[in-house]
Amino acid sequence: MTTITTYAPNLYSGQLEHYRSGKAGRLRNDGDTRDIDGLAVDVTGSTAKLSVAATFTPAAGVQVVRREGPPSLLAPSTLGAAIRLQGLPQFSMEEREAAKARDATAYVTSVGEVTEMYFTPAGAEPQSVEGLGFIPGDVLHGGGKYAYVQSQVERARRLAGIEAKLAAEYGSDVKLAYDPLGQDYVMLRPGQFGYDRVTSAREVYDRVLQDIPKMG
Repeated sequence: MTTITTYAPNLYSGQLEHYRSGKAGRLRNDGDTRDIDGLAVDVTGSTAKLSVAATFTPAAGVQVVRREGPPSLLAPSTLGAAIRLQGLPQFSMEEREAAKARDATAYVTSVGEVTEMYFTPAGAEPQSVEGLGFIPGDVLHGGGKYAYVQSQVERARRLAGIEAKLAAEYGSDVKLAYDPLGQDYVMLRPGQFGYDRVTSAREVYDRVLQDIPKMG
């Protein structure tokens, strides 16, 4: 249930294995993963990302707020400037840009310390859950084709059932998708990363039922 066999060779499979090995950085997921019928599903729509160390050098005169301080703490000069600005009238973008061109040093006095960055590597975007897929060569040559197809149909049915449970709780438009980097599943809502590029698990299962008679 935690692997997908695609019809076309995945150009990024070796790269994703490298990322999962930890040699390029650590995997990070700040979402909320829940067990639903024995399957790990992140219900926030968050997929695994690669976290790497980062260095950041601010411009001259800009202070860095270290992480050991309160995360919402502003430099005294920044806080004082924010308080004073509350009483100022609204200026147009042109007026603000003109003022910054004359003296930009007063506009930023401190920034938060940056110690890491994380991103989704190419090839690790959410994918549609697997339907029938293609039949691997060892199955074709070694027999067991019927049992393999039967297992794929059962897999698609189970994933569609899990998505239906999620839809009943979170809304009928949610989709269950596969996270190829984290090798688990994610629930996507409209507007979230990957939602428009994946087919819902219920639609995948419907297609499976339509394709079975065509296979003889």
